[in-house]
Amino acid sequence: MTRYRTRDGGRVDVITLTGTSPAAGRALPYGDNGDGQWLRVTGPAGNHVGQVRTPAELPALGIDLASLTLAT
Repeated sequence: MTRYRTRDGGRVDVITLTGTSPAAGRALPYGDNGDGQWLRVTGPAGNHVGQVRTPAELPALGIDLASLTLAT
C-alpha cells in the first residue's frame, strides 16, 4: 500500500477494494462501482474523512495536493 502524509498529520492511502468479502458474504457499501483503486483519507486524529477515486477529487476533502509527502 502506498501512503502519503498531509501537512497536518493526516493520511492518504492508495487502496484496492473488491466488491465482496468472502468471509462476510456481503457487498461493500460503495454500490456497483466499489471495485478498484481508491484514495482513502484519514484525518490527523485517525478519523475517516472519506474516499475518492482520483487525486483530482482530493481537494473536495480538504487535501492540498502540493503539500502531500510520501510516507515511509
